[in-house]
Amino acid sequence: MKLLPSFLRNGERVDTLPNDFARIAEEIRTPYPNPRPDSDCTAVSVVWNEEARIGRLLGRLQPYFRHIVVCVQASSDRSLEVATSMAREGDVVIQDEHRGFAEASAHVVAPAVRTAWAFVVSADEWPSDDLLDSFRTIVAYADRHGYQGIWVPFRSTIEGVPVEEQRGHLRILRRELGWSPALHTRPKAARSFWSPRGHIDHDRSLDEMVRDYLRYLELGRGNRLWERHNTAMIRNACRTVAARSGWAYVMAHGWWPQAREVAFGKLSSDSHPRRAWLRTKLQRA
Repeated sequence: MKLLPSFLRNGERVDTLPNDFARIAEEIRTPYPNPRPDSDCTAVSVVWNEEARIGRLLGRLQPYFRHIVVCVQASSDRSLEVATSMAREGDVVIQDEHRGFAEASAHVVAPAVRTAWAFVVSADEWPSDDLLDSFRTIVAYADRHGYQGIWVPFRSTIEGVPVEEQRGHLRILRRELGWSPALHTRPKAARSFWSPRGHIDHDRSLDEMVRDYLRYLELGRGNRLWERHNTAMIRNACRTVAARSGWAYVMAHGWWPQAREVAFGKLSSDSHPRRAWLRTKLQRA
């Protein structure tokens, strides 16, 4: 099978497989949809104050994975209770202190993963049917060809409005890769590939997204790359929603003065495509 390789800055190789899942399934000799549940991969989720969504996510994952690990960072809602009540034999629910972001709980989660592979997913994400139905085939292909990780395409939206973020994330990985506990990090895989089937839907409210990135901004103070990324995410989220719902809607949120200060205050209004209009709006806010 002819591959289309690309390389990241640190020399990691990421392959793009031909868009022919039938050939991959034929090579692996696994029927599609794959038999359920998968016992060779553990689904992993780190949550904080996700009472409203963790039950829905677990209900989605349980038919597909024999083992699920949920780490609940100290929450003020019923996240821990919901996760514990839904745990089956073989599932693990871990209580951790509140650390502000999921990666910080990596060292707590890692020992609970007993399978060779892990699938990392957040409570505000939704794996597609074709991704879940092809998991066993994709992982077996990775094992056969010596890959350490699999990138999953993302379809990101804010309040239902499509937004440009990353094309995808490294979410299926071999356990031994580990995970850095630093903010906005991922494992380093010498060889990985893009999943040839499926995606993850990622939808958030504007309020949730901006509050998250304001928190990340504080946690990442002193790291210029993180600060640049976090402010760009806030700025893009506000602009995306404003294009549909208007700036009055965006500015009505309690966090707007802080978001304006960190994400728009240092920008030249001349850099905005509607610079005169934006300058007037910001002066009035």
